[in-house]
Amino acid sequence: MSNNLLAIGDIARSVGYEDPLLFSKMFKKEKGLSPRQYRTAHILD
Repeated sequence: MSNNLLAIGDIARSVGYEDPLLFSKMFKKEKGLSPRQYRTAHILD
């Protein structure tokens, strides 16, 4: 399965976060966008 089709929770777990909400918070702090916003802006052009 392509990474752009994975659920955010699955991606979070794959990089070691048990809590998808914490992953999303840390992702937004680092990238300035939520994982969903980042995916829309950068992956699905």
